[in-house]
Amino acid sequence: MTKQYHITIIGRVQGVGFRYYTLSKAKAFEITGWVRNTIEGNVEIIAQGKNIDAFLETLKYGPGRIEKIHHELEKVETFDRFQIKH
Repeated sequence: MTKQYHITIIGRVQGVGFRYYTLSKAKAFEITGWVRNTIEGNVEIIAQGKNIDAFLETLKYGPGRIEKIHHELEKVETFDRFQIKH
C-alpha cells in the first residue's frame, strides 16, 4: 500500500546538503514527491511510496543537526519522481 507523508525536519538542516541527501535516499527507496527549504530554516518534504517508512527512518541520519522530525499521513497525490523544489 502506498502512503504519503508530509515531513518537517527541524534543526540545523540548511546549508549542509540535507535536500541532496533526501533526494539520494528517495531514489534508493523509490520514493516520489519533493523536498525544499523553508523560510523558518527547516526542511519540508512530501514523500510517497511503498517503502516510505524505511525512507523516513533514514532521514534521522542525514547531515546537519536534527532536533525533531515531524510527520503526518496525508491523502496520496500523484508524483512521477522526486525533486528538489526552490
